[in-house]
Amino acid sequence: MSNTYLIIINLLATIFILYLIFQFFRVRRTRIKCEPVHERSFRVKGTGKWWHTRIYIIVLGLYMVLVLLSLWFFNLRTLLFLYGSTMAGYWLFPTLFRYGKIGKKGVSIADIFIPWEDVEKVKLEWLPLSHSYYPNGELTLMNQSHQNYTILIEKTCEKEICNLLEKNNLVTITT
Repeated sequence: MSNTYLIIINLLATIFILYLIFQFFRVRRTRIKCEPVHERSFRVKGTGKWWHTRIYIIVLGLYMVLVLLSLWFFNLRTLLFLYGSTMAGYWLFPTLFRYGKIGKKGVSIADIFIPWEDVEKVKLEWLPLSHSYYPNGELTLMNQSHQNYTILIEKTCEKEICNLLEKNNLVTITT
């Protein structure tokens, strides 16, 4: 029974690690596709894939419970894949689901690519001094399927982003 349990748990952990690798390549592909105009990734407030994010969090929670319960019966060496996949999942969550880039061809948010042609409305608002993300701004996009995405833009990238929005005739800037 215990050997079967260890095999199943480590197999599930291996599948989760493979999923993380697959998701990483999907995110990377969309970032390359948008041809970014800035170096660092921007934080995104909502990705529109809430069901996807919730399933990911539920799986991570279950894995953490399995790690804690399994530590009662086994030593950590036999649970290496389970423990490793749980920690990798927690560390990679923001990278896989909460960061995006703005580029010449469109916007990449996690593994979603939105070409500039599909963007209906854009609002760029520089945040007030009292806001916790000051001196950054918020770029709010609405695509043709009426999903809103809010991207936190760094002040240092203001010129590139504004030029890109003007080039694509999407400028709505408020201060």
